[in-house]
Amino acid sequence: MPRFNFEVEREVKRPRHRRGKVIRLTVLFCVVAAITAAVICALLPDRDQEIAVPENKTAAGSREERTGDLPVREENKEDSSGNEPVTDAGSNTANSDSGSQIPADDGAKQPDGSDPGSHSTAGGDAKYDPPQPELAVHTKMFRQALEDGSWKQGKYTVAHTVQGGDTLGLLTGKYHNTRHFARKFNGIDNPDTIRIGQKLYFIHADSWQVTISRRNGTLQIDRVINGSPVPFLVFSCRIASAGVRRDDLVICSRIAKPVFRDAHGRVFPNGSDGNPYGDFLITLAGRSKPASPILHLPIHGSGDPAAAENSLRGGAVQLNNEDISLLYCLIPEGSPVRIVE
Repeated sequence: MPRFNFEVEREVKRPRHRRGKVIRLTVLFCVVAAITAAVICALLPDRDQEIAVPENKTAAGSREERTGDLPVREENKEDSSGNEPVTDAGSNTANSDSGSQIPADDGAKQPDGSDPGSHSTAGGDAKYDPPQPELAVHTKMFRQALEDGSWKQGKYTVAHTVQGGDTLGLLTGKYHNTRHFARKFNGIDNPDTIRIGQKLYFIHADSWQVTISRRNGTLQIDRVINGSPVPFLVFSCRIASAGVRRDDLVICSRIAKPVFRDAHGRVFPNGSDGNPYGDFLITLAGRSKPASPILHLPIHGSGDPAAAENSLRGGAVQLNNEDISLLYCLIPEGSPVRIVE
């Protein structure tokens, strides 16, 4: 008979849910770890908050200490003669094209050989009232600086290195200074012999403005920078002509050692009795006719006292001889002049 194998081979059963069990264990472990970490963070001291407070205080203190050292904002400006723009910065910077060094004009300087402050006007017509005592102090210090030569280091000064093609006339026109000032305070004997490489100094201004106040009895000189007047100097003056108030005047001419001619055609040489002018005379004209002087409104010094009184009654502005000399040096023809109450 055939032999049969009655032993049944049983199939080995493999676990079906092993993968699912591993996933569940992993998720459980992550949950337990997250809970444990949260408990530990809650029990530990908040070190970040303790450190943040002194750091913020220190940073604030540093900002307060650095406030006075913030750099001056750089502004480009172009002089009215069409020359290349120049830059104001916190310190003198060399201009590679013109060989000049342009000073900073931040509009808030004190009378330490710098500007006493700036006061912008809207279109040049709005009123502004700079502190007269401060201007008077600055005027006195500027005179002293001119005498000892320290004005060349002032913040209002431009240093220019002469290059090929430069002439004194071109440079004074570029920097809106007078030839008389440039020659006198740069020690130039012959204006036709400036040398290449020679360093010349000028008062930095885009233009100038003169304001004569009847109420204050002052003549004020402003440097105009970027269209805004920067008060520079102030003089005491006499203006006895009642009701004179004009803001459409310009400087027509500047005359040294002027001769006086009265209404009868008589001529009085400079320095003689009957000549009211003193050593300098500045004539004014209307803006529409800048070359035609207004004969009844000159600015002059102190000549013959009796003649000077007659000049005032006829309409004039009188300065002392020291002040008219400085005005004559600084302000070029064509500068606007306002007479206000």
